[in-house]
Amino acid sequence: DDNSPDGTGRIVDDLGTNNQDITGVTRVIFLGDSITATPYITSPWSDRIQDDLVTLFGAGTEFRNYAVWGAQTEDVLNDQLGNIDTTSTKKTLVMFTIGGNDALEVIGDDVPTSRAHMEVKMENLRAILDWLYTPANFPGGVYVVFGDVYDPTDGEGDFEHCGVATSYGSWPECNELAETVNEWYLDAAMEHGADVLRMHDLFLGHGYNNT
Repeated sequence: DDNSPDGTGRIVDDLGTNNQDITGVTRVIFLGDSITATPYITSPWSDRIQDDLVTLFGAGTEFRNYAVWGAQTEDVLNDQLGNIDTTSTKKTLVMFTIGGNDALEVIGDDVPTSRAHMEVKMENLRAILDWLYTPANFPGGVYVVFGDVYDPTDGEGDFEHCGVATSYGSWPECNELAETVNEWYLDAAMEHGADVLRMHDLFLGHGYNNT
């Protein structure tokens, strides 16, 4: 019987998927937007997780962070991937967050318009994953973990007061769009054998409307 949270067997628990047995990593690369970038955020997760990763993989683990504040999917695809040393034979774990800034471009739009916009952005995400899973780019092998798109308003759509995008106003349609987009993220992870962290669901109850 399928007892997974989404009823499909794809998500194993509240954290997300578990498609990979991640072992033997000697290099960790962070990509994405301000959620992951340093030094824009005080003690971001990409810094705080390093001690845990060293415990898992060893003191010699190499870390590189190419994430950039405000980045969108095309920035990862066209700029950040180019920073990766594709001649390295180290087994690599790539972790990234992306998509929130892409969605900000359509705050206030109706669902069909915003959905069409994010469909284009999903092509970028799939192209990112295609590049990451091209064997020539990671001769030593690669694992990929990425987050879905979270909602800082706790599902209220109140972007005017949440402190993240104060100039955008209210956008109640964000719930419907987030559900659709994050399903696409899950599909993309499953297609490539990557893993996705359920940032959206994990963040609910910890955002603006619950502070």
